Amino acid sequence: MRRREIKSIGLLAVALFIGIAVAPNLNAATIDFEADTVTTNPDNIQFTSSDGVVVTVSGWQAEFPTTTTTIPNVWGPFPTTSVATSDRQIFGNFTRNQLMQLSIGLSVETTGSLTPTETDTVAPNFQPLFDNNMLDGTGDEIQFALFEYSESVSVSQIIADTSVNNSHIWLAGGLGAVPDFSIDFLATLTSLGVTISLDTMSGPEFAHNLTGFNNVDFLLVGTNPFENTYGPLPGGATSNFGFSRMTLGPAIIPIPATAWLFGSALGLLAWLRRNKPI
Repeated sequence: MRRREIKSIGLLAVALFIGIAVAPNLNAATIDFEADTVTTNPDNIQFTSSDGVVVTVSGWQAEFPTTTTTIPNVWGPFPTTSVATSDRQIFGNFTRNQLMQLSIGLSVETTGSLTPTETDTVAPNFQPLFDNNMLDGTGDEIQFALFEYSESVSVSQIIADTSVNNSHIWLAGGLGAVPDFSIDFLATLTSLGVTISLDTMSGPEFAHNLTGFNNVDFLLVGTNPFENTYGPLPGGATSNFGFSRMTLGPAIIPIPATAWLFGSALGLLAWLRRNKPI
């Protein structure tokens, strides 16, 4: 083999691995929940990224009636339009009544309780965004958004905004179909793996830069429990936030070991050919 051919093989191998490593990081797209067009369905809302990924969002709530309860009541998905005088709803592109900013969140209107036995009561006015404060004092609650993607994606950043407290969030994601939350919610979260992201600044918006969500079909993002710790979810402090933006990219697939072996073999072959006595 000629030296020029050997050099070409080496360059080809290098280009191949650089391409594999870099390509998944290209074409990142931002979903702007404050400005992008929303499609409203009976129990979810949808946004489409600039590269065609459809993001379906639904709102959920889990209640822990007592401090010893480890399997909560799980409610959701909530509708997108009010069907009663007291109703929890998932909204997109709505205006909050305090900072007058647009975001996606879960809200309640008027005092009351959801059927069949939901116990969270609220003040008799608009309560926007995801929160963890059960005002009747019967126990803890968490509220969370379920993001489903039309194809596997990498989620690198979520920007949350709040007008009350820091926007601490927990996240859990996975591949394939969304699991059934009603069987054992905490065990399901534990099996998916939970990441905690703390808001370390006081202000209306905070950018949560994520690692470990490089290949997901769905993502859960929620508030922490108000008082107690439940499984992977730490308790303590009021939480209240909405979602402003989310940065998506192509799924980052790990390079198989066989590919590295193949590349190493090519490199070794090129080295042997180059150093073979003439």
